[in-house]
Amino acid sequence: MSYKFAVSKATKNVLTATDPNDFIFHSNYNTFKILAHDTGTISVASGFNGTKTITHSYGTRQGFFVFFKYPSGRTTYFHNPIRIGSSDDTLTIDYFLNPPSNNANTISFDIANSGGSSLDIKYSYYLFEIAI
Repeated sequence: MSYKFAVSKATKNVLTATDPNDFIFHSNYNTFKILAHDTGTISVASGFNGTKTITHSYGTRQGFFVFFKYPSGRTTYFHNPIRIGSSDDTLTIDYFLNPPSNNANTISFDIANSGGSSLDIKYSYYLFEIAI
């Protein structure tokens, strides 16, 4: 006999749903195991880079996603396996020029501000287990 563990979305029946997108979690499908999540704000002065370091105690590199919300309301992200660059007005999150640092107990990233005033950028990050 086999068992499964599943949590369906609010409008879906966990006993009869068959579409993987109907579930928040299902033990038969691959899902990320989120180890940590947090939000915050990084202040970036005009003409400077702002650096944020996230410290964790896992002792090994972790997979991660970081989402950013610009003052204009635009949201963007980057993650560790792919090099991307994105910008909004005078702010740049440029993974090509200064890739994030992913070490045994820290992840760091920079945001460049070439504008005329200091800006606060909201961020949200997720660290997840890498299973190979």
